[in-house]
Parts: sequence; structure tokens; C-alpha cells
Amino acid sequence: LLEMTHPDDRDQIEKAKSQKTIARPYVVEYRIALPDNSWRWIREKGFPVRDDEGEITNIAGLAEDITQSKITHQQLRLFETVIKSVPLGIVFSDATRPDNPLVFVNNGFELITGYSSAEVIGRNCNFPSSTELVQETGFADSSADDDSADGSSVHSNYTTPAGRSD
Repeated sequence: LLEMTHPDDRDQIEKAKSQKTIARPYVVEYRIALPDNSWRWIREKGFPVRDDEGEITNIAGLAEDITQSKITHQQLRLFETVIKSVPLGIVFSDATRPDNPLVFVNNGFELITGYSSAEVIGRNCNFPSSTELVQETGFADSSADDDSADGSSVHSNYTTPAGRSD
């Protein structure tokens, strides 16, 4: 198995399966090469099996292909990075809770509105209103709110008022 394992992962496998470590349960994740030269991620869990005297007689465990989980996790990290860093104001609210509170705002929202995430997280998603944004930031809402049948809303396209240079 070790020769099929990605070179960067071999040390952690040897460490997890060392005599000193094997006396207790272990979990290790590593990549293995398939015959078509593709790589698969494996999560291996093992634990010692002991006899009546407490001596280790065997190691039991299982190996699980977690490739899709790793790919999904990488995609979510990329999505999170993009959402946090895009220069547009993005907010998420929880439509399953009463008053539809904000649960996330990105840096773009903070820059556009002047409100920090700490000031608005947990508040109703209709905060701040378009009127408040115009009064406090000089931005005007150039599109109507789109209220969907499922209770979600889209508030977008805040633009600078005519005559303002920013």
C-alpha cells in the first residue's frame, strides 16, 4: 500500500501506524494512486483489538474513499474566499427564522454601507433600508426589491447618486 501512496502522505501513514501509536485508535487521511494514474483520497480509521490479558492481537479498521468530500470542501473554501473578497455588497439572511435575520455580510457590504458585520448580524434583513443607505452613505437603490414566493428577497444595485464622484 505504501508504494501506491502519494509521496507527501507516506510519513503520516508510517507515523499513524507506528508501534507506539497503534496502541490507541487512529485516523489518517492520504492519497493513493489508481492504475489510471488518478489520485483518490482515503480516510483510514484503525484501532487495536486486545485479548483477555490486554495484549494487542490484531488491528481492525476501515478505509473510506473521501475524494468527493475533499473536492466539495475545496470548492466551498474557494466560494467562501470569493464571496468574502468580491467588491460587491453581499448579505445572507436566514429565512427559516423569525424576522429573517442577517447571518453573513461580506467586506463589500461593510465598505459600501459603513456598517460592520458586528452591527448588523442578527438584525432583520431589511436593515438597513434603502432610505437609510441614501441618508448615511449617499447611495441610492437603482432597482426594485425582488420578493420571491419562497420568502427570499434580492436587494441589489446600489449606485452613487447623480453628481457624486465616488
